[in-house]
Amino acid sequence: MKRFFALALAILMVVVALPHSAAKAEGKSLQIYLTAIDQPTQDWLNKTAIPAFITANPDVASVDVITGGWGDVDASLAGWFAAGKGPDIMYLGSEYGAEYGKLLANLDTYINATTFPALKYYLPGAISTVTYDGHLRGLPLPLVEARSGLDVQISRRIFV
Repeated sequence: MKRFFALALAILMVVVALPHSAAKAEGKSLQIYLTAIDQPTQDWLNKTAIPAFITANPDVASVDVITGGWGDVDASLAGWFAAGKGPDIMYLGSEYGAEYGKLLANLDTYINATTFPALKYYLPGAISTVTYDGHLRGLPLPLVEARSGLDVQISRRIFV
């Protein structure tokens, strides 16, 4: 489980570290919403991954992790999107792409073959789950365990 979240966070951090992100330009805090993480993973994020990321990206003041359970994710997402607010980075299932895709940032400029060479390793079907209106809105997580339908989608706040 920890390995899965380590890779998920690595992808999140790659996206956050992309050049010209609003977070770096403004020096603001970043918020990440993760669903159903356990205490050891939360401890690892707070003690290891986030401090390392902030050290490597001095323009980012802090990274705050918001956690929730699968039972309340729908209400949380609906509230954030209705209010036009929410975390900068969200961990969502691909089933949310159709419902919220138009509200997610177009990442084509930030995630492409030049800026993210590993993109070529994703299967077209996986990329289609994070594409809305012909534009990339997130990254599928690598399948490191018996999981499917998982992806990372980024809210507009990080780039707008």
